[in-house]
Amino acid sequence: MDSLLTTLQLRILHEMLRLGSVSAVAEALDITQPSVSLHLRNLRRLLDDPLFVRAGNGLVPTGRALTLRSPAQAALDAIAAVSRPTGPIDPATLQRSFRIAMTDASQVTLLPQLLAHMHSHAPHITIEVELLGRHTYAGLGEGRIDLALGYIPELGSGIVHQRLFYQDWVCLAAQDLPADPAAYASAHHVEVTSGTGARLLHDALAARHIERRVMVRLPGFLGLAAVLTQTDLVATLPRHTAGVLARQNGLTIGECPISVDGFAVCHYWHERVGSDPTHRWLRSTVHACLAFDGVVGASPQELQVP
Repeated sequence: MDSLLTTLQLRILHEMLRLGSVSAVAEALDITQPSVSLHLRNLRRLLDDPLFVRAGNGLVPTGRALTLRSPAQAALDAIAAVSRPTGPIDPATLQRSFRIAMTDASQVTLLPQLLAHMHSHAPHITIEVELLGRHTYAGLGEGRIDLALGYIPELGSGIVHQRLFYQDWVCLAAQDLPADPAAYASAHHVEVTSGTGARLLHDALAARHIERRVMVRLPGFLGLAAVLTQTDLVATLPRHTAGVLARQNGLTIGECPISVDGFAVCHYWHERVGSDPTHRWLRSTVHACLAFDGVVGASPQELQVP
């Protein structure tokens, strides 16, 4: 073998021996069938054996695969034992890397606050950040992503979330701000095409039959402040993001003159890690650092204690 088997590959092997079906394994592990098939191909290459061959309408294990049943179970048990802390979490000595998916706006507004806390209380923790995207749900399910931050109502089954704070919409500019819908419609705008709540703004504009005069479209929030400080353009964006950009760049915030539905920023994780002590510590830390208001009107999946 040219590399070691990953934990996920061991779990797939174990479940294939138990269930004998790619679709059943995908459902049991809450990952996609193509992902299971890809890992099986890698396992066959690494172990130099077909492992499972077709017989009738199903798959049956080869002799080599059958010999791996007990070692695979033993390896998974050992991994679980090693991963299970033996006592209370001590942030000062905890050495761990966490991967968090978030928008670029959160990298500007939320990440610095979280990192400042980690630097003071958990100096050996490393945070790896990636952008939210289509891969986020699969990443949470497969364990590649520990936590996701944002407004992501489309995440599927197996995902638990907790509200951090509520966002409504404001306007941001260097100077004059539109005071009414007519002034808003005639103003020159900069549009940020990303952002997990952008669809809410688009729906509100369509409902009011407002077609903005968009002069520039940006793929994210990172260049927004620089554009606004040098132009007379107006941006419409969530209040917390606007507040941070205004304080950092001397910009002016005004109430949005059209009604736009607000949304809750949450953190999301897979139910599989719900009881893991280290992951519980991460969630409680994120909640303590970033929760600006209480969990109000929580759905059954919004846990009061992470």
